[in-house]
Amino acid sequence: MEILKNLCRNSSFLIEIFSFIIIINLIFICNAGSTVKISCSSIAPKGSLFEKILQEASIKIKQETEVEIVWIPGQVFGDEIDIARALKEKKIDCAVLTVNGLRIIIPYFSVLDMPYLVKNYEEGDFIRKEVLPPLLSKLLENEDYILGGLVEIGFVYFYSKYPLRRIQDFSGKTFWVWPKNIIQEGTFNQLKKFGVKPVYANIWDVEKLSSNIDIVWGPHYAVLIYGWYKYFQFIVEEPLIYFMAGVLIRKDTMKKFSKDTQEKVINIIRDFSDKASYLIREENKRTENYLLGNHKYQKVKFEDSENLEKILKDALWQELKTKYSLPEWLFLSLIKEVIKFRLNIKK
Repeated sequence: MEILKNLCRNSSFLIEIFSFIIIINLIFICNAGSTVKISCSSIAPKGSLFEKILQEASIKIKQETEVEIVWIPGQVFGDEIDIARALKEKKIDCAVLTVNGLRIIIPYFSVLDMPYLVKNYEEGDFIRKEVLPPLLSKLLENEDYILGGLVEIGFVYFYSKYPLRRIQDFSGKTFWVWPKNIIQEGTFNQLKKFGVKPVYANIWDVEKLSSNIDIVWGPHYAVLIYGWYKYFQFIVEEPLIYFMAGVLIRKDTMKKFSKDTQEKVINIIRDFSDKASYLIREENKRTENYLLGNHKYQKVKFEDSENLEKILKDALWQELKTKYSLPEWLFLSLIKEVIKFRLNIKK
């Protein structure tokens, strides 16, 4: 009888152990297959090509890892600078930002805004893919963020209600200035010498204020998707800036995942950054043709282009270095690489 009692007690104990092991394994299995959500934001308008590419990349990441990206519309925070602040304050895990937002996070990103540094798509590809990633990754080593990728947004052009052929044609015109954008503010500070007046507005309010604005600037596709194209008629042929965006992810967020998952996420983002660059480039070309053909836009040759380039480069390159304490070697590295690339192309 005592033996039987001992067997029963031992059996109960074994059942409890066995049940505990099953529960632990079930918990492990559930956690292994669970999805971890991270939040991200950008100023890409809903339904735009760029927004669709972001969604496509998110689907790919979810399919190949346990990471699900939840996109929060940029308008929830405000302007792009507000998105950047949300990232710094750890309200979101990642963000896709142009230089206007990136420099709020890390001032070094201001080098992406150097006017007239890049003159064509070949140079843009070289700088975006070969030169900038290792330079910026090195500068980010001791920071709290990882650079997921760089995306070409396109060349920035002047759009105007009146033809701009000479610097004097800026006289008396109003110019949109994106608050806290050092290049636009710096450009205005130079152009105001020729009688230009500012209209300060965040990117969402430009269309509302279009009746008061004579000149805006932006890549062709951006001018289309934000609705600005309806209020202007002329495009200055010569571009000012090769405009890019960057994907920044918080390091503390990435550390939640295995190294394998981290590598997969970064590789997918970089692949899609490159894919997005070429898709957006084609969309910029189509937009230009659409505006010239369907909306009777006119391209204007700016006869003072060399003079304007010298004025803006002399003033703004120096301002970028001094205001953001950018190291001289960073500027020299970029300029040297572009010059070397041009010389090799000409051989």
